[in-house]
Amino acid sequence: FLCLLIVLPLPITLPTFLWLIVVLFLAALLFAMIGVLFAWLSPSPSAFHALMSVVLIPMWLLSGAMFPLNGFLYGLNSINPMGSVVSALRSLLLGTGLPLVDCGGIMAWLIISGCALTLGVKRRVVD
Repeated sequence: FLCLLIVLPLPITLPTFLWLIVVLFLAALLFAMIGVLFAWLSPSPSAFHALMSVVLIPMWLLSGAMFPLNGFLYGLNSINPMGSVVSALRSLLLGTGLPLVDCGGIMAWLIISGCALTLGVKRRVVD
């Protein structure tokens, strides 16, 4: 992803590039935590794949990455963790400013998923 910045005509400066790395790291950590949580709570690998498909595909489609969101769907995007990631990356790549609010949303989802993962690990006894 970052290698494409060389050929794209985008206003990328060193601080913007560093912000991109931070946002991508936080997003990777967030979705890894969500994946581990679902894997921990799933009774079988097929249940894990089904759960990830049911959760991630709508999250991706309603993030605003594929088509612009208006009205009710835009409101759903504000509670979508992938929507925060897409919004942060869009504002960085288009040069519209620092995505502090979006990074706050990503951090909030990191805290929520970390707490859920902690509770899920405590609740399920390893056989």
